[in-house]
Amino acid sequence: MAGNVQHRAGKEGPIPVITATVVISFLSFFTLGLPDGLLGVAWPTVRGEFGQPVGAIAFLLASGSMGYLLSSTSIGRIIRRIGLANAIVGGSASIAMGLALIATAVSWWFILPGYFLIGFGGGLVDAGFNAYAADHFDATTMNWMHACFGIGATVGPSMMTFSLLRTGSWRPAYLVSSLFIVLVTALILRFRHRISGAAGGTRHPTEPVAPPAGHDLPASATADIDREGDLPAGRDPRWLSTWGGVAVFFLYTGIEVSTGQLGFTLLVEGRGVDPVRAGFWVSAFWLALTVGRILLGPLSHRVGSRRVLRGAFALAVTAALLLMLNLHPTLDGLSLALMGFALASIFPLMTLLTSERVGAARAHDVIGYQMGAATVGVVLLSGGGGVLAGRFGVALIGPYIFVLTLL
Repeated sequence: MAGNVQHRAGKEGPIPVITATVVISFLSFFTLGLPDGLLGVAWPTVRGEFGQPVGAIAFLLASGSMGYLLSSTSIGRIIRRIGLANAIVGGSASIAMGLALIATAVSWWFILPGYFLIGFGGGLVDAGFNAYAADHFDATTMNWMHACFGIGATVGPSMMTFSLLRTGSWRPAYLVSSLFIVLVTALILRFRHRISGAAGGTRHPTEPVAPPAGHDLPASATADIDREGDLPAGRDPRWLSTWGGVAVFFLYTGIEVSTGQLGFTLLVEGRGVDPVRAGFWVSAFWLALTVGRILLGPLSHRVGSRRVLRGAFALAVTAALLLMLNLHPTLDGLSLALMGFALASIFPLMTLLTSERVGAARAHDVIGYQMGAATVGVVLLSGGGGVLAGRFGVALIGPYIFVLTLL
């Protein structure tokens, strides 16, 4: 339907057309960021209340990641079975239930299933809207959608800091977040027909276009297509692009979550920074991630997505080096903000380029694999960082993040 077109013809315009589906996707990604932003600041208090070591954060990340992995890697099949809109509604409801369970938890064993529900719902919402956006959004809208994740993750630490200062408890922040996501779920339910009606209705610009009537493709072109399809998996460029992209998502989330979740612990417990100031710098990390996505979306139209990505990788290494060197407390905080800006464009642009790399027919399934790899990266890399910090000291967090960026 015409009301569901979110981009200008040819996807060339840098300014997206705001419609109901765009607004819903933005709000949904905001809700994805909230839990991530809450945990980083809440963790020292949560683990103290339940008598857990620093490394126990790995169990929370693993629980959430198992739920995320289960839903995100199956997103193609889930969409075909129940529809995209229903999958997103169910995912949003699952996040709200998980947050409510955590807010009312009476023991550590209620926290773990709460994060499983958050992860499972997040996988449906994240992979679902990314699959939709890869077909319907341009680079700017895709970046802005992911910027809303950063806004949620920026609000999260501030909300948790406020909750701790005013009430002395981390629970109100989780409860308020749950109630807000209930409202977002109701909004998605109200407009779900817009998502269902638009799904699959817009051809991605990289999808092959049939030649005009009476004009066949050159024989050489069809021969190239046939030869590529006959290549062994390990030599097929599409196969290499698929698993190369999967590896990037694996590393990216390990770096992002390690920085966002362990940065507060590094500053407070490892370097003696005041908790309020450390909370500010963690918020600055997520804010820079958000601002970067807002600014770099239009920039990618001018200089190209691949150039933006190359610059982002180089800047991330620089930021991680500054964080590791521990030259000055203020510079440590600024390096967190710089890292957020560096990471801003990687996830959305890599997702947007998926269809171009692997073909439109395989894009939905491959996006699911990428989301799954992102989850495994959280478990193995970010969770592993927490375990190493608990065993060898939180000072190890800085060098650990730097090594990840070099990979």
